[in-house]
Amino acid sequence: MMIIDFSKQYLRLKAIADERHQQKKQFKSCKQLSPNYEVVGVIGEYITGQYLNEEPNFELLIDGDSGIDFSNEVNVKASEHFKAKHLIEDIDKKVYPENYLFVIVNLINKTGYLAGWISAKEFFEKSEIINFGYGDRY
Repeated sequence: MMIIDFSKQYLRLKAIADERHQQKKQFKSCKQLSPNYEVVGVIGEYITGQYLNEEPNFELLIDGDSGIDFSNEVNVKASEHFKAKHLIEDIDKKVYPENYLFVIVNLINKTGYLAGWISAKEFFEKSEIINFGYGDRY
């Protein structure tokens, strides 16, 4: 397992996450599922970019992204290390990727790693619909 140290990039990644949060928080569709949701997501994209040798798209998009974060139809799902138990996906999404990458982020140590991947087909075959307190999700 390759562990990525993002400590030198943390302030830049946090600033990107803060910008995204400021943009999204006014929209009804904003689903803040944890206090650090945006920074964990941005760091997850950064870590994935390191694995794939691709630059993440950190451009602020008024309508959000398409749900595809990288080439090869990849969507990154990231979670903090102490609660990384489920890959969660919205039920009402319009576009689903071909593959999901699950990234574990440790905000204390400023490190993270790719925990695994699954094709969307396999994910939906295995997933259940669960409500974690924020509405039904796969």
